[in-house]
Amino acid sequence: MNGDIGDLKKRLRDAEALLQRSGSASIENLPLAQAIDRTRRLLKHASRGHAPSAELMHAMERVDALTAG
Repeated sequence: MNGDIGDLKKRLRDAEALLQRSGSASIENLPLAQAIDRTRRLLKHASRGHAPSAELMHAMERVDALTAG
């Protein structure tokens, strides 16, 4: 597996854990839940032998921005 893809998977798992701890049913968490879902779908279709696409990286940056702070 590509190291970059592995890093994205770890970051996504961390974000999913944060969402669960904070209460995924809360309306305040809707943007994060949507960003995680989009990133998960893009990651599912990512080519494991290549670097992550710009679209996947942008989606993960969105997740990171919503989990920061």
